[in-house]
Amino acid sequence: MNGGFVKSGSQSFLGLGVLLLSIIPKLAFADIAPPAPVGEAVLLARVGLALVITIGLELLVWFAYVYWKKLSKRMLWFVLLANLISLPLLWFFVSRFSGSMLISYIAIGELAVFLFEGSLVYAFNKQEIALAKSVSISFLANLTSFLAGVFVFPLVAAIFGF
Repeated sequence: MNGGFVKSGSQSFLGLGVLLLSIIPKLAFADIAPPAPVGEAVLLARVGLALVITIGLELLVWFAYVYWKKLSKRMLWFVLLANLISLPLLWFFVSRFSGSMLISYIAIGELAVFLFEGSLVYAFNKQEIALAKSVSISFLANLTSFLAGVFVFPLVAAIFGF
């Protein structure tokens, strides 16, 4: 697949994995304050807000690709399904950790999420999209929602008081 950042399936994914694994140890020792304990209602509100923001942004990225390539909008239903599965699992996984290792677990979780989401979209849309392209778009969509989570989520959470 030329034209995308994924040139040959297994080589590029291996290279991306090696890159992420080389970054994780550096992030693991970053000075991160443990998150303040929160009640169950606040945690559920945060997960709900994150779910809405994530789904909105990731669907927007996928919609742009589907529209640009004139693909079936049916693909967007599988993007939604993948997000409804992966985001709660990621939050459950990440919420178990705190302190200096938190960034490492977030990186591992995000890697698993974009690979899962891209694979799920591909699995139900093989006739319209290649695995490498599906995972590439999933990476872009997840990067977009991750950056929004880093920069926008704290602002929105503060506005709503959680």
